[in-house]
Amino acid sequence: MFFTVPGHTVRPYREADAAALAEVFFRSVRQAALADYSPAQVRAWLQERPDPERMAARAADGRLVLVAEDPAGTVVAYVDLEADGHIDHLYCLPEAVGRGVASTLYRRLEEEATGRGLSELRVEASEGARRLFLRHGFRTLERRLLRLHGVTLHNYAMAKRLIEPARGGDENPCDDGQRFSITRAQPGGDDAVDHGGVRCTRRDVGRDRAAGERLPPLRRE
Repeated sequence: MFFTVPGHTVRPYREADAAALAEVFFRSVRQAALADYSPAQVRAWLQERPDPERMAARAADGRLVLVAEDPAGTVVAYVDLEADGHIDHLYCLPEAVGRGVASTLYRRLEEEATGRGLSELRVEASEGARRLFLRHGFRTLERRLLRLHGVTLHNYAMAKRLIEPARGGDENPCDDGQRFSITRAQPGGDDAVDHGGVRCTRRDVGRDRAAGERLPPLRRE
């Protein structure tokens, strides 16, 4: 199945894409990531051009790989999803950054993840990728320090619950971009809210929102 963003097409990976993925990976790290990391850091992150054969082997190991190509048929970005819900790669050519290509790739990936019955997506995101994932409802779990080839870098462990609205409920966004559903309580009682697997009451939710706070786990049932 094919999906489009103005001027681009999102489609499944093909064997002939391996060299293009290697190029996107290399230029994304070595050039685009310079907006957030030093030259020494990006060199430590990726010391040499990836081997297309290794990229092909990764793409054939059972993971889902989606690519975005421009009107000329050039692959400008790709994303992959492992069977357990882990997003390993999301990379764009520098000239594709900021054009909505990565967001389109991610939205298609989330549709696939939901269709496969995954309940959560996880990723270790760079600074640039973190901004994108936050826009799509991920929460930051921790900032991680890495030591690669004698150079210190950082990234972020992030996750997003994929929660279907309760039947007959009303879907609402949480302050941190997560999703929850309201299940109507008995007359005179508080509405119960399923927030990331933790149930709390609408009264508690309203109090926290009025205080301008993020929604924490309030009361387990």
